[in-house]
Amino acid sequence: MKIRAKFTGVLLLAAGVPLAVAFWAAMQVGERRLLQAEGTLLRTQAAHLSASVALALLSESDRVRDWAALTHLHQWIPAAPTPPSAAEIEAIEARWPWLDGSTEPLARILDNPASKELREFRDFNPLYAEILMTDRHGALVAATGKTTDYWQADEEWWQVCATGDIRTLWLDGIHYDASAGVHSIDIGVAVVDPDGSGREPVGMLKAVLRARPLLQPFGRLLGGDAPRAFLMDTGGRILFDFGPPGMALPPPGPEVAARITTLAHGHGRVEFASGESYVCGTVPVSLRFSDDRVLEPKGVRRMHLVVARDAQQVLVPIHSQTRMLMAWGIGLLAACLIGGLIVADRHIIGPMERLRDAAEQMSRWTEAQSHLARAGTAHRVAAPSVEAIERVRTGDEIEALAHAFGTMARRVIGYQDQLEREIAAKTAEIRRDLQFARDFQRSLLPGKYPRIGSGSAPALRFHHIYRPASAVSGDFYDIRPLSDSAAAIFVADVMGHGARSALATAILAALVQEFVTDASDPARFLSQVNRQFHGVVKGGEDFLFVTAFLLALDTRDGTARWASAGHPAPFIGSRTTGRTGALFENLPACPALGLLPDAVYSNHVVAVPEDAVLLLFTDGLIEAPNASGEEFGRDRALASFRSHLHLEARGIAEGVVADMRRFTGQEHTPDDICVVAVEMVPREEGSEASGELERSAPARA
Repeated sequence: MKIRAKFTGVLLLAAGVPLAVAFWAAMQVGERRLLQAEGTLLRTQAAHLSASVALALLSESDRVRDWAALTHLHQWIPAAPTPPSAAEIEAIEARWPWLDGSTEPLARILDNPASKELREFRDFNPLYAEILMTDRHGALVAATGKTTDYWQADEEWWQVCATGDIRTLWLDGIHYDASAGVHSIDIGVAVVDPDGSGREPVGMLKAVLRARPLLQPFGRLLGGDAPRAFLMDTGGRILFDFGPPGMALPPPGPEVAARITTLAHGHGRVEFASGESYVCGTVPVSLRFSDDRVLEPKGVRRMHLVVARDAQQVLVPIHSQTRMLMAWGIGLLAACLIGGLIVADRHIIGPMERLRDAAEQMSRWTEAQSHLARAGTAHRVAAPSVEAIERVRTGDEIEALAHAFGTMARRVIGYQDQLEREIAAKTAEIRRDLQFARDFQRSLLPGKYPRIGSGSAPALRFHHIYRPASAVSGDFYDIRPLSDSAAAIFVADVMGHGARSALATAILAALVQEFVTDASDPARFLSQVNRQFHGVVKGGEDFLFVTAFLLALDTRDGTARWASAGHPAPFIGSRTTGRTGALFENLPACPALGLLPDAVYSNHVVAVPEDAVLLLFTDGLIEAPNASGEEFGRDRALASFRSHLHLEARGIAEGVVADMRRFTGQEHTPDDICVVAVEMVPREEGSEASGELERSAPARA
């Protein structure tokens, strides 16, 4: 970040932060007061609307109670000394859903003087969706229409009215009445004989009051810019929404309902489950008579009337004022900022930028020197930069800093020149050492292949590919003749790669030369090499081991004797049959060289056909990864070996490595690769093959 940007940032912090804090505080105080005033207004509206709703419900309750008391409904209720039996009730209930108005007993219930009087009352009072009446036992005796069931004694409203007295009134909350098919409010009263000697009910009457026609008009009490108003139970279910149909709020749910009903002073800001925030005012709906009437409402569900307005709409005025004040504040801040920058640019920023330019020139020169490393050019290139630094004149600390920097720059130029010469000399020395190590390691590998095959015994052809991952490699191989018809092929892979692994291959080369006379016994050979190698590396600080495989191949008796020290199994195939596979699977008890000083290895002998082909390799071939991290693997390597089996040893080795490169999509691999192909040539080709074998040069890359 440039110094001008930093200085601008300092000015913005010094002036802008206090201004922003003042705006924030003013907006918070304004929002709090506006929300409080709106909440008080909404609670007042909720109280007014709640009183109107309660008055309407109680008025309708009075209407039903007075009608039941002043009419002669009791005359039409038959006197049933005993209730019907459970079997009779169950039989009627079972038939009830399929009965129509012409079938008994539904015809008798709907077509009697009592039902006619109930329908007349409903027609005169369209707010009522359904009216029904039972005898004192709970059996339906009259109704305005078919009800959902015949027996009412198991309903809560009937039990409350039957167990009370003439003062008892059932007044249920808003719910969906399946019989009437509307959202309704149930009103239940006892029917008594006013001329009787006792006050025991002779029957029960329930009137189903339509909720929407009764309550919808009260929504107009909220005014033109009406907020949202609804009745809610304690579980957060909206019982009735005073707004237009289809625009109801989502149910608040129990958690939101609990926050609404416990708001301090009955109003506050509440966030609904949908994420929207509303300012709410709420009061409970009281359905109790406040005068001296003798009715006692029961069964009343606790309801709350909530009036809510979107909090964002409430805060629109304060946000508009805040934006206007912020516009004026930002304009004033910009004017002060421009004036401060003009003064600072003349006395502070300008000199600092000249000093910065000089330092950048010095840095670019230093970077160029690290690439070019040319002696005698340092002072000539850097002189303008040093002179530009010394020309800074401010008369303060900046000028002192410029002169100190100039002195330091001249010293850096000298140090840089000396360092480049030393680095060039060291680089040349390291290159010479690496070239010597590479040449030395290559000298340890076979310079030419031995001539194997005489008389009637098949001849052997060899070819190898040796690719280090870096300048030197941790892979090693050797091919030694055991007789005119047998050869030993040794392949090893030192853990890791680089200089340390290359040094281990030199040790292996010396040990192979020392114990080559035992190569016809691979197990004994590996045991001796392991014991000596362990003695060499055990005193080192780093952990080091080598996987190795020795194959003693005799063309005269057609056998292959081998032993493994934790090395991947070679592939073997026959050109005649086309069969290929691994030389072994899951070989136990064959630890790598250098792990255990007294490790014992086992010889294994297999018969090989006259046209056998073997492929020995290190794990760098099968563990080569592609761009997705997937390895080439033994299965792909074996498939590639099988597809090139018809070629000579050179074609097989190069074909497998080429397939591996196509799979990885890259020329170089993260690990060293060593591949040795061995093919047995039948006797009719033996004389020609032998001369070619000795002249073949090893393939190294």
